Amino acid sequence: VIECLKATGMPIKDIKTFLDWCQEGDSSLANRRDMFYERLEEVKKQMEVLQHTMNTIKYKCWYYDTALAAGTEEAVKNLTSKEIPAQLREHRI
Repeated sequence: VIECLKATGMPIKDIKTFLDWCQEGDSSLANRRDMFYERLEEVKKQMEVLQHTMNTIKYKCWYYDTALAAGTEEAVKNLTSKEIPAQLREHRI
């Protein structure tokens, strides 16, 4: 059970609380469910941040691949938005 809870990224303090609630039985079912819904929202927020980070890195990979292929960074430094692949445009830094 503890390994399963660790896999959720749940802090140790929350795992302890969850296990205490398990000891209480059915009277704590709503608390346990709510804890997982709260954790779900936290993970969604973390995923949004990670998605933004990944998109930025993808843009940078494209940028440097393009510069290396051209033999100079000048080839990509001043490109217009239309010259950048559509899926990367909004991630331009």
